[in-house]
Amino acid sequence: MSEARRTRLIALVLLGLGLAFRLWAMPSARFTGDESYFWATARNIATFDASATFGPAMTGSSAFHPSPLFYYLMAVPQRLGVSPYFGGTFIVLLHLAAFLLLFPVVAQSRGPRVALLFLAVGAFAPWDVLYGDRIWLSCVVPFWGAVILRAALSAERPLWQGLLVFFSITCPAVHMSAPLLWAGVLGMLWYGPKVRWSRSALLLGALLGALTYAAPLYSELTHGFANTRAILREGGGHEPWDKVVETPFKVFGYAILYGSSEIGYHFGGGYWRPFDDSDTYFTLAGWAEHWRVHGWFFGALNLLSLFLSAYGAKVALDELRRSFLRRSGPALSPDGRLLFGCLVGLSAGAALLVLSTKGYFPHYTLLLMPALLLPLALGLDRLFDRQRWLGSIATALVMLAMFASTARYYRTVDARNGVAATWSIVEQLEAEPGPFSLSFEGFHNQFAFEMIANTGFKKSLRVQGGAPVRYRVRNGAVAEAGAALPPGATLHDRVVLERLP
Repeated sequence: MSEARRTRLIALVLLGLGLAFRLWAMPSARFTGDESYFWATARNIATFDASATFGPAMTGSSAFHPSPLFYYLMAVPQRLGVSPYFGGTFIVLLHLAAFLLLFPVVAQSRGPRVALLFLAVGAFAPWDVLYGDRIWLSCVVPFWGAVILRAALSAERPLWQGLLVFFSITCPAVHMSAPLLWAGVLGMLWYGPKVRWSRSALLLGALLGALTYAAPLYSELTHGFANTRAILREGGGHEPWDKVVETPFKVFGYAILYGSSEIGYHFGGGYWRPFDDSDTYFTLAGWAEHWRVHGWFFGALNLLSLFLSAYGAKVALDELRRSFLRRSGPALSPDGRLLFGCLVGLSAGAALLVLSTKGYFPHYTLLLMPALLLPLALGLDRLFDRQRWLGSIATALVMLAMFASTARYYRTVDARNGVAATWSIVEQLEAEPGPFSLSFEGFHNQFAFEMIANTGFKKSLRVQGGAPVRYRVRNGAVAEAGAALPPGATLHDRVVLERLP
């Protein structure tokens, strides 16, 4: 078997592992307010029962993303049926496509071993998997970023020039962190080979991109640019300076965490409630909690993967520095440009967040995923160069750590409000002949229940305070395997629903 054929075969196996793992996890994926609303909107657009002028609301503001492209994109898979799994599977495929876009560049520039290591760590990488399983705005971000990065690396061809312009113009429709990617692309083009730009390709990409803003532009023109003014007025933040100065450390710190199995941010509720990074990673109490949650075995695996990710970042920076020193002309190698683009993008993101006094959330830099897994692959490749057995063991341990951490998170945290459990519970509630009261032990997820009832079952959720029939969703924790259910209770995935009396 030729080396090229062997590389393709192993690549397919690794992509298959990533696909299988993501599909296995999807029923446990969180299905709460944002996810249910985005799914319902996409489904109603798909069935021509609704339309959208702008995109989803920007967190904590009255402003909306400036184009409805996300909703209409997600309406495509939801045209196949009402189940959220159609949209979730589509997101999974977009994430695997992001890896496929960058795989050839890495293989041609660094060789097949680094490219296969890139796919290997990406198969179970929690910071990619957890943002690639549901209909959520930030879940489409890595695909957008991968297309733009690949287009910048292949800008010699007119097709990629058109794609670069189109996806760059539409990037704010999927996330307002687009400027960090624009800055990274400019750095990549500056140190790339001289490009002969095709006017027709650039014009076509710009025209198609502009068309996605046609409806919101008309609305803005007829409403005094209300949404634009809201973005400018509320798009920034109001973080105190003692928090703002931490932002650059968080931006680059999470870039290292991306290449590890450590997801304390997610286990700690991250996006949904305050998460103190300093207390978690720089105090004895934080590490004591880490060992309590994960145990010594999985805790040690997380720590090893974090060390290897940091080692990979050092290797990547060393190689980038040497690339600048030894280049004979103005251009860097493709992998060097990719690393440089990520470095510029992270720096620009940190600077913009500081200037706008806006707090940092890890998904703000997801536009650079999965490229930010490349440093880990380079670090593992360096270990292979030293001793083949060392590289093999390190790679296996990293993959095991990522698999274990991600799987445990889904089954113990996200499953409490997972799509399978939530849909199944609503199905039982809709079979109840009369009104009922509803309470939750954990997260109050009634909004998602109503979205499923209205859009999935075309019925209302007949919740009525003081009704003689009472339901309690025990979603404070998942049910223990084999545990006896109380009278009148039913099990939905791993969530218990009690009917009283």
